[in-house]
Amino acid sequence: MKKYFFLCAVLLCAAIPCRALDLILKNGETLYNITQVTPLFTRVHMVTHPPDGTDGDWGIMVRTVRYRDLMPQSLADLQNYLLQRGQSLPANVWNPLKESGSLITFHAVTPDRNGTVGYLNGTMQRVFIRGLLVPPGSIWHGLIEPERGFYYFRGQALAVFHVKTAE
Repeated sequence: MKKYFFLCAVLLCAAIPCRALDLILKNGETLYNITQVTPLFTRVHMVTHPPDGTDGDWGIMVRTVRYRDLMPQSLADLQNYLLQRGQSLPANVWNPLKESGSLITFHAVTPDRNGTVGYLNGTMQRVFIRGLLVPPGSIWHGLIEPERGFYYFRGQALAVFHVKTAE
């Protein structure tokens, strides 16, 4: 029985770092299943595995993308991915992104009309983010800006934010 639990623990630990990254470019193209990332000063090299497996040998494609071509949300996702691996985006990329809006971690509770209700940064502060539609229970990282007024959800007045988009 102990061997069974040990095997399950080893498999779980091996599966945790296997999470792949998906990034969205400003032109609408999505880069799927990114597994190798090398951040440089003005661009990032990455190995991507397209879902259909038709691009490149064995479904592997090497891409170089300029940071300015990535959506702000994708830059935040890339930073989180790199931090989990002991790296970071260059300061010339990350510092202006942080200053342009409030970078948050959002735990979605329920989608409602044209946004989502959830919790900010792992706290019990419940807010409404207009324009963000994510499934309940998911975690979203991105940039938000406050709006005026409140959003009433089940008798409670919630602070309202909207997703910050690229200028």
